[in-house]
Amino acid sequence: MGSASVVSGRPEAATEYEPRPGNIMDILILEYEEILKQGFCTEEELVARICALYHSIVHEIDPGVYSVEDQMAWSPEPPAVSDWIERFREAPPALAFLASASSALPFSNDTSHAASMEHPRAPFELAATRASEPVADRGSAAPWLSHLLGFMNLEMDGAGESKPGCGHIDLAYVSTKHQRKGISQRLYSHLEKQARERGLLSLTVDASHLARPFFEKQGFQFRTENQVPRNGRWITNFTLEKVF
Repeated sequence: MGSASVVSGRPEAATEYEPRPGNIMDILILEYEEILKQGFCTEEELVARICALYHSIVHEIDPGVYSVEDQMAWSPEPPAVSDWIERFREAPPALAFLASASSALPFSNDTSHAASMEHPRAPFELAATRASEPVADRGSAAPWLSHLLGFMNLEMDGAGESKPGCGHIDLAYVSTKHQRKGISQRLYSHLEKQARERGLLSLTVDASHLARPFFEKQGFQFRTENQVPRNGRWITNFTLEKVF
């Protein structure tokens, strides 16, 4: 489905999208391009994990919000890795990882304040050694990639569905097992900061029923309701816009 967004797939996410007090998760926000630059995994490995997470989130949506038939039309199988590699080369995502699992991650969490890890130049452990190793000698990337919790990406200024001066949030997905822990907020704040730094005037998003309350809380306003054709069904989403 074109540019659909799901902040969480559980039914309560439609209204209870704010983190519970004291329930904020310690996460790392890392850039797609930086992970690849440091050589922690291949692009195919990283994108395959993102595709699998996306597919699982869609199929954990409450059927009272989007029916099982809608879910099957939305994501009949995980997206083709090659297609999403192309997508992410145009609009690289920010990725949220569980920081408490840092011993399993190939990068360090030696800075206590999570916000300091939002930038691509965050300190990485093992970067020098792993970058010099052939990928085949590094072992499976699967153990640490399993700690991926969510992702969002931003099409900049006229790319994809965005118009000049406007960025478009293309994908916004967070694990249903980790809702109301501040992950969506951290990812969104990271993208908005990028948008403002690049001089964009506004952001748009095509939000699902589940994602709409979250984005409206960030200051987005309703523009249109859409019926998106997908594998023989019509899926409802909403175009929202935030003007800076």
